[in-house]
Amino acid sequence: MIIVTQIFAVALVLPCVCIAWHRYPSWSCKVVLHSNQRKTNCIYRCLSDNGQWKQGTHSDGTPCLDRRSPGRHAECIRGLCIVKEDTGPSFNTTHHPQVLPACDGQYHGKGYAPTCRYTCANHDGTRRTMTYLYGTPCLPIDQYGKRAGNAGICDRGRCIQYDELVSKFPTIEKKVHPAIYNRCPEKDHYGRNTLFSCYYYCKDKDWWFYGYYSSSVNSACELFRPDHRLGWCCKGSCITQPNCGQNVENSIPAQ
Repeated sequence: MIIVTQIFAVALVLPCVCIAWHRYPSWSCKVVLHSNQRKTNCIYRCLSDNGQWKQGTHSDGTPCLDRRSPGRHAECIRGLCIVKEDTGPSFNTTHHPQVLPACDGQYHGKGYAPTCRYTCANHDGTRRTMTYLYGTPCLPIDQYGKRAGNAGICDRGRCIQYDELVSKFPTIEKKVHPAIYNRCPEKDHYGRNTLFSCYYYCKDKDWWFYGYYSSSVNSACELFRPDHRLGWCCKGSCITQPNCGQNVENSIPAQ
């Protein structure tokens, strides 16, 4: 008789717990913020007790559901659902979640910045659009991922090409072509046109760099002189003699 009474008492208690939990709607902050279920989104929007809508990000470490890998353990990190195995090197996956850069105005990629505006993550996990700091080396890229001009510097969210600045800053051409970005091999020029610049640009994986047109008689370039005289490329500069001023015939050792 005692056993039957205890079972009956448990049966009465359990429904009470369920009723207490389900009396709040699913969008209530009491449910959204305090539920132990995995979150489908690390950014929440819920209704508080005073009838005001609240929005924010779940705390770092909150379990979440990554829809691309639903069977793997994931946690909220700065408002993003990150599969835990992807926080370090892994041999079992090629998926790398997007991690937004900090809102510090610095370009942390390799080579030229392909745009002067970027999306970043605040300390609370929210996103915003910022501009890179003035003077950041950039290369204008169009919507198709193709180069749309020469290298330049970022200025209030725009990439200003060096040829637009050379009259004001005579050394700007060298400044936007630092040695650290010189990763493209020398390139022969076979076209009939005269080169307006002795630099060219190439893409290595996801990053943009520059290289030189080869210093040969084929690389005729504009000296931009009143007499319209042409020059030849030499390590990025346009000079008055081909082959960087060297006499190729005299430099060949006698056989």
